[in-house]
Amino acid sequence: LTTATSGAGYVRQPFPGNTVPASLIDPVARNVLKYYPLPNTAGHPFSQKNNFAAAGTNIQDINQFDLRVDQIVDDMNRLFVRVSRRKLDIRPADFFPEDVRVAQGGMFSPQMASGGAVDYTRNFGPAYLLNVRYGFGRVLLDFRPRSDGFDPTGLGLPVYIRANADRLMFPGFAAAGFAALGNGGPEYRRNAFETHSLQIANTSILTNHTLRFGGELRLMRVNNTEAGAASGTFSFGRDFTQGPDPTRASATAGDGLASMLVGLGSGQLVKSWQATANHNWYMAGYIQDDWRLTLKLMLNVGLRYDLAIPRIERYDRMNYFDPFVASPLAGPTGIPDLKGGLVFVGVDGRSRRQFDAHKKNFAPRFGFGYQLSNETVLRGAYGIFFAPSYQEAIGAAGNYGYRTNTAYVGSLDGVTPHHFLRDPWPDGIAPVSGSSLGLLTLLGQHISVPLRGNPPPYMQQWNFNLQRQLPGSVLIDAAYVGSRGIHLAESFVYEYNLNQLRPEQLALGNVLLERVPNPFFGRIPSGALATPTVPRMVLLRRFPQFTAVTEHFRTGASSTYHAFQLKVEKRFSEGLSLLLAYTNGKLIDDTSAIGVGGNVFIQNIYNRRAERSLSSQDVSQRLVLSYVYELPVGRQRRFGAAWNRVLDAFFGGWQVNGIT
Repeated sequence: LTTATSGAGYVRQPFPGNTVPASLIDPVARNVLKYYPLPNTAGHPFSQKNNFAAAGTNIQDINQFDLRVDQIVDDMNRLFVRVSRRKLDIRPADFFPEDVRVAQGGMFSPQMASGGAVDYTRNFGPAYLLNVRYGFGRVLLDFRPRSDGFDPTGLGLPVYIRANADRLMFPGFAAAGFAALGNGGPEYRRNAFETHSLQIANTSILTNHTLRFGGELRLMRVNNTEAGAASGTFSFGRDFTQGPDPTRASATAGDGLASMLVGLGSGQLVKSWQATANHNWYMAGYIQDDWRLTLKLMLNVGLRYDLAIPRIERYDRMNYFDPFVASPLAGPTGIPDLKGGLVFVGVDGRSRRQFDAHKKNFAPRFGFGYQLSNETVLRGAYGIFFAPSYQEAIGAAGNYGYRTNTAYVGSLDGVTPHHFLRDPWPDGIAPVSGSSLGLLTLLGQHISVPLRGNPPPYMQQWNFNLQRQLPGSVLIDAAYVGSRGIHLAESFVYEYNLNQLRPEQLALGNVLLERVPNPFFGRIPSGALATPTVPRMVLLRRFPQFTAVTEHFRTGASSTYHAFQLKVEKRFSEGLSLLLAYTNGKLIDDTSAIGVGGNVFIQNIYNRRAERSLSSQDVSQRLVLSYVYELPVGRQRRFGAAWNRVLDAFFGGWQVNGIT
């Protein structure tokens, strides 16, 4: 509001008296301020912040029962049946005074979990055993926001917000450096998660072989209805009130609450946050042979095969992002290489599945044990293990078109005002169009969707150890352990934005902020790309027809772990048992450190190795000593051997143990 051009850049002047003039305070912000509780403490001596404190109780009531019946049918057949039920009721603590408590945020979170299992074991003789198990689990959630039913027009927000809200609640307001108000979401949830599993395990003992083989079949269902940002969420950083250079922050420049007062920030309103009814099948089979070649050599050879069939949504309300498909706007905009768009499942002969099935998930395992002498054993093993896939049934399914995000854009360039809080979406709320718009869906919006070809995550693990029995019942075990994580799931604490500018583009500096003609003007009806001109940086993005394209359910992280492990065990003798375990290891990855210190974006998607570093979960050295000592006091012990039973009951049989 006080921004003026200065040469090739901009400069801001402070408000008179460093105070936002009353005439410039946004009426919605003025009303929102009334919902901050009045100060009840002095706060920091150099600041008006940290001036409200309250205590409350977060109540959790749990009722649970488990019932199990075991039946020995005869010497060859056994059966058990188990039924479980758990009811959990969570009520948020009350901190705000009653007259403004509706803005405190939080939700009531009742949950109901039910489960059961039937397990049957058949012994066909001394050399063959069959086990069959069926399991069922179901969790129901019915979450309600504290402000359920709150009408946002009472804050001065436009009527069109109430008309478009899936669920009325107090909007979320977050000013940097201050407590957030309201419900950002998703804080209204009606979810049902259901799993059925059938497992068959066989064990067959031959002369020198023990064979284990079997399989598993699993059905997962998710029925999900959620509302978040349904009445809008609004964030206010320090950037809109920082200066004198509005493009360069400093430790003391700007104020989040001041930005909210003038009504300039960012945010979104979401329709149909999540509405899915999806399911998928998972199947696996395995075989393993424990083969004793000689009295001293044992081999373990096995193979497992995993297949997670990608999910299907009952009403085909899913899509994925295709970065290579030609955009329908390529010709009209004069951008011939314009690519990228949302592709809907079950349309125009496409598969109803959101992902390509990965059918090469073979997981071999190999191990050996060799007895070098009566006191020394050498062991080693290697295996591949697949992790659960994001292609399974899940609540968030990439349902754009059936879900719409309308962005609130306070400024197009981060410097000059565009839309104010009092009327955040003057161009309208993006309608729910389903699949009817095809590749034109959600143009000009920020989308977060999966790509179709993400491979499943897996781990390679290996170890090599030497065990030695020493005199005095002491066992020593020294091992090298390693692992390698491949295609690991990316953390959800940051966004992998495919529209990130390249380093050489960022080097252009203020040139990126220059206004240039918008080739999408008149073709994208709302949002930041609906104006006649746009900052140059918008057209330099990989997919300029979208404000951001963040990849959801991404699997691309990796990890490496190497460790030396030492275990020394003093087995129980003369009342004493000791166990010492020492690990010296190093864990390196390229994802865990992202998000530390408030950095929620990857630095450079074009150079993933720049994120590779010591993991935030690394523990380089760890020493654990556990010990048990039976005191030699009591009947038939060194002291008190002749005590009667009464004395022995009180003073005999004591034990000292601990962990350091």
